[in-house]
Amino acid sequence: MEKEHLDNLLKDEYLLLQNAYEDFDRRALLIKGWSITVALGGIGLAFQSKSMSIMVLAGLAALFLWVMEALWKFFQYCSGPRISAIEEYFRGESEEIFPLQAYTSWFEVFSSSQSWYKEILSNMFLAPVLIPHAPALIVIASLMSWHYIVGQLF
Repeated sequence: MEKEHLDNLLKDEYLLLQNAYEDFDRRALLIKGWSITVALGGIGLAFQSKSMSIMVLAGLAALFLWVMEALWKFFQYCSGPRISAIEEYFRGESEEIFPLQAYTSWFEVFSSSQSWYKEILSNMFLAPVLIPHAPALIVIASLMSWHYIVGQLF
């Protein structure tokens, strides 16, 4: 394959991968929006109806969305090595690279993860993933503790 043709294919692949990588962040913002909406809505509804079960459901939903965002981050990071390989090629640090290998590369990273659940758990505590889920859960847990200490919800 000619170098110019290879360069064009790799450039196109790189732009596609970079756009997909950034799209994960856009979707993570959507997940964060859902999480805070559910948490605050659940807290408000629990106040209004004086129902602890609604507070528990809001907490579980926030926890689920937190795990979902951490999983999403894991999926995003699976594209990183291919993006890096293409960048290394264009910096002249690598000579042999095959174009149009986005899926193969992603799946190799994904399937080589021996402990994906540990990576997801680790991702949960990355600052960009942690917020707003953890603060929402802390507020919900605090309100639930208040309920059990004082004996009434509000």
